[in-house]
Amino acid sequence: MKKIFTLIAMALMAVGANAQTTIFDAANEAWSSADLTKGETKVGDVTWHGGGSVSIATGSKTFADEVQWTARIKSGGKSTFKSGSTLVRVFTFTPTKSGKVKVYCVGGGAGDRTTYISQSITSTDRDTETAIGSFKSTEQAIGIAEATVEAGEMVYVWADNNVGIYGITFEEVATEAVDATFSLTNTNINTYQTSQIKVNSKAGLDGLTMKSLTYDNSVISIDEAGKITPVAAGTSSITFTTDAVDGKYKAGTASLSITVVAATLDEQENVSATSTWDWSQFGVSEIKLDDNTNPKKTDEFVLSNVITYGYCTTIGTDFGNAKALKVIMEYPVRGGSYCQGPSIKFNTTVAGKLSVTYSNTGTRTDEAQRRYLNVNGTNYGDGTMDTEQATTADIPVAAGEVTISGRMGSDTETQFLRYYKIVFTKSDTDGIADVKVIAEQNAPAYNLAGQKVDKSFKGVVIQNGKKMIQK
Repeated sequence: MKKIFTLIAMALMAVGANAQTTIFDAANEAWSSADLTKGETKVGDVTWHGGGSVSIATGSKTFADEVQWTARIKSGGKSTFKSGSTLVRVFTFTPTKSGKVKVYCVGGGAGDRTTYISQSITSTDRDTETAIGSFKSTEQAIGIAEATVEAGEMVYVWADNNVGIYGITFEEVATEAVDATFSLTNTNINTYQTSQIKVNSKAGLDGLTMKSLTYDNSVISIDEAGKITPVAAGTSSITFTTDAVDGKYKAGTASLSITVVAATLDEQENVSATSTWDWSQFGVSEIKLDDNTNPKKTDEFVLSNVITYGYCTTIGTDFGNAKALKVIMEYPVRGGSYCQGPSIKFNTTVAGKLSVTYSNTGTRTDEAQRRYLNVNGTNYGDGTMDTEQATTADIPVAAGEVTISGRMGSDTETQFLRYYKIVFTKSDTDGIADVKVIAEQNAPAYNLAGQKVDKSFKGVVIQNGKKMIQK
C-alpha cells in the first residue's frame, strides 16, 4: 500500500493597511462654486454645514508629511458645535471602516486657533471634551489634526475662530491579520496532487505577492501561484516578504511552518458480531477514486479512511463497523446510497449468514451480461440486468475471510456491482447438533426382583429403564 501524507499548517501573519484617501480638498471646483455660507453642501461623502462668512482662498502649502494643498476653506468665524442646535461651520462624514482621519489646517489671525475632530456631540456648545484629536495653530502655523475613528459613527470636524482647512484625508488603520491559520490539520493529501493551498489565499492576505521566498524543497514545493505541494515527510519553515499592494497592504513579512507526516491506511478489523453496512447511512453523496489519487481505484483499502482529492472521510458509527470492510472501489460512495466497484471483503471470527442488496451498474440487454452476486467463489440469486435493487436470500458463511464480488455466469472475471446494503448475522448455535437418544430394542429385561429374564417371561419387566408388561 502506498503512503499518503498529512499536511498540518500552523499560522501565517501579515500586516495590511489602505493608503490615504482624500475626502475633502478645498481646491475641488465643486466646493468653490457652492454657496458655503448657508445650509448644507455635500460633495462625495463629506457634508459642510455652512453659515456666516465663508470663502475659498487659494495658496499652496506643503505639510510635514510632504502632502501639498493649493486652497483652503476660510471659516470666517468659529464653529457652532452643539446637540439640539443647527451645526454651523462643521464638516461631517461617516466612515464605513475604522481608520485615521487627518485634517490639514491653519490658524487665522493673531493668537491660538485650534481644529478639533470628534465622534460624539454634547449639549454644551464647543465642548472640547468630546474631541478625540486636535491641532493648535499658533501665529497662523499650518499643521495636522489627527484621530483614529470608529466605523459607522459620524465624524465631526470643527474649529475655533477663522481657521482655514485645506483638506481632510482618511486612511484605514493598519492591522495585523490575526492568526490566519490554514485549516489543514489531519487533512490527507498525496504527492500526485497539486494541493489547493495558497499562501496568499486566506483572510487578510489576498493579493499579496511573495518575495524572497525560502522553504525546504525536500519537504514541500511551492509554485509561482503560491500553491503548496508535499514532497516527503518532514517540517519546513516558509518565510517571505511582501510589498504594499494597491494601497491595501503595507509592506511586511510573513512566516508559516508546514509539517508533512507520512501516514498509512487503517488496518482491517475483524467482525465478531452481527453487523450492518448500509450506504444510505454514509452521510456523503459521492466519493470517487481515480488514477490520480491514493489509493487508486484498483487498490485495496479500508473503507473507514477513504482518501480522495485531498480530503479524509471517516465513516461514522451509524455505518456499523466500517473498519471491518476492505474494498476495491471506484466509487466508495455514490448517489448517497451505494458503493460501486469490484469487491468487498471482511474477516469474521464467527460463522453466520449474509444478505446483500445489490444491482448492476447500468442496463444490459444481452442475457450473457447478467451479473450475479458472488460470495467466496459461488454465485447466488438470479443475477441482475439493470439498476433495480435485488436482495439475496441468506448465504451461509464460515468464520474467516469473506469476499463479495460480481460475476457474469460461470466466468471467473470480477465484474462491477452497486452494493447498497450488507447484513451479516452471527449464527445462534455453535454448530453442534442436539443428541438424540434412541431406545435399544434388544436391551436386557429384568423382573421386579432384579433377575434377568428373557422374552418367554410373562409379567412386569423393566427394560431401558421403563416398566412394561411382557405377554
